[in-house]
Amino acid sequence: MQWFYEGAALLRELLAESGGLYVHLDWRMVHYAKAVLDEVFGGDRYENEIIWERSLPHGNIDYKFGASH
Repeated sequence: MQWFYEGAALLRELLAESGGLYVHLDWRMVHYAKAVLDEVFGGDRYENEIIWERSLPHGNIDYKFGASH
């Protein structure tokens, strides 16, 4: 996770104070990333977790995010 820490630290320097960061990870890594981001940005900066649910199969060309989340 050293590469993630270094990337987050660089992003902290580049982002405006009012900037936002969206990180897309699966359930296996999200808790590690949150710990790193809390260390780099501060735990009080965390605002929300966005959860999406697939409503159509992968192969559908009209794929859209599910309406429930």
